[in-house]
Amino acid sequence: MLNLAVRCALIVGLFLAPSLASALTYNFTNGSLSLRAELAGTSTSVLDQPSPVVINLGGSFVEFDPLLGANGTLLDLELIPAGAFTLDLDQTVVGYDVIEVSNAMLVPDTGATAALSGAGSFNLDTVMSGDIEGVGGPPPLTSVSSLNSATGGSLFVSGTQLELAAFGVTLATFESLVTPNLFVDIKADFTFFGVVPEPGTGLLMGLGIAGLAAAGRRPKRV
Repeated sequence: MLNLAVRCALIVGLFLAPSLASALTYNFTNGSLSLRAELAGTSTSVLDQPSPVVINLGGSFVEFDPLLGANGTLLDLELIPAGAFTLDLDQTVVGYDVIEVSNAMLVPDTGATAALSGAGSFNLDTVMSGDIEGVGGPPPLTSVSSLNSATGGSLFVSGTQLELAAFGVTLATFESLVTPNLFVDIKADFTFFGVVPEPGTGLLMGLGIAGLAAAGRRPKRV
């Protein structure tokens, strides 16, 4: 019959094995999104303020499986600005004084994942959603529907730390006043920093070691 110490070690092994083989979730530590404007795919002076505009991220996470695929696979993400924000616009170009953005969120499109290249780059189908309202111009611009876009980016992992950058996410689109039939796109570039939270594997290992120590102190039967 197996003694208690061996049985404890086997139980701890059963708990640890799935965690070592599964995806890891990296919770937000800090990050930001930078906003810029493009007219017909070319940078333009749509923003009547310094560009890019940098806004802090709020509670966000990234799920990454280092064992899935040749270089790992990005399985899930959720990037959320820390709060509502406004963009000051050049009314001679777009007709709105400002646009207000609230409840913004970037997530993968349904079922979308992204395999990493050897250099850490990826392409992911994403959905950018939010409430967008135009102020001081034509009939109010209001959008509560999601915008689909293909997002390119890069992801790097160092131990329990992860850095993710996502480029060119479309936040809002509307027609230019200066050039009819050409559209202005507000683009968002995200940078995310996260860590695998504790307690996790370390706690399980600690419990296992404590169990083995307790087993070693158990008095022998006579």
